[in-house]
Amino acid sequence: MDQSVNVNGSTMPVNVMWTGGWDSTFRVLDLALRQQRRVQPHYVRRDARKSNAHELAAMRAILALVLHRHGPAVAGRIAPLIVAEHAALTIPPTLRQWHRALRQHYPLVPQYLFLHAYALHAGLTDLELGVVRSDSLADFLRPHLVTAGDGLILAAEVRLPALALMRPFRFPLLNLTKTEAGARAETAGFLPEMMLTHFCHRPLPTGAPCGNCYTCVQTAAQGLGWRIPNDDWLPR
Repeated sequence: MDQSVNVNGSTMPVNVMWTGGWDSTFRVLDLALRQQRRVQPHYVRRDARKSNAHELAAMRAILALVLHRHGPAVAGRIAPLIVAEHAALTIPPTLRQWHRALRQHYPLVPQYLFLHAYALHAGLTDLELGVVRSDSLADFLRPHLVTAGDGLILAAEVRLPALALMRPFRFPLLNLTKTEAGARAETAGFLPEMMLTHFCHRPLPTGAPCGNCYTCVQTAAQGLGWRIPNDDWLPR
């Protein structure tokens, strides 16, 4: 029996921006395996990003392991990945204005421009992002969010009008750290799938994390430094 229920109470898949990384993978698997809900994962491919192939390969490996360990009924709760091309997205000038305005208050990375543009392209108003409590962005956003279902969304009225850049998104992991997600995954029985995740933006030819990019540094700083094999990236 399908038990997916969205924030409005209707039966719908949960739209998750899935990158093959630790946080978004936790959300996809927690929904499908523990909560027995249907998931529609989304991904935006950027030609300039070296990690595209590794991220997509990680997602394929995770799905294959879910099928092997949990069976077709569980794996079937995760719909085929929808892949959009970054180059095909149109970013309206208003989004750029909002982004510039927000950067006066927080060093917001450009990815939220194209994520909002993708939400517009796909007609989504409930796209889930894997921002966890230990991310500095969580501290910036939290005063402006309200609870909606099992996540947080932008409040109807906010002090900074430019926060409308975040309007299409839901933040279901904002009260959870990476290490807490790992502990919950282990308890729920899907830690092996989590171990297949990919996080490095500039992986080495072997696919190992570089240890120096932003996501590697953040992964280590947020308690998962053991995932970076020092022998592979330390200077010789």
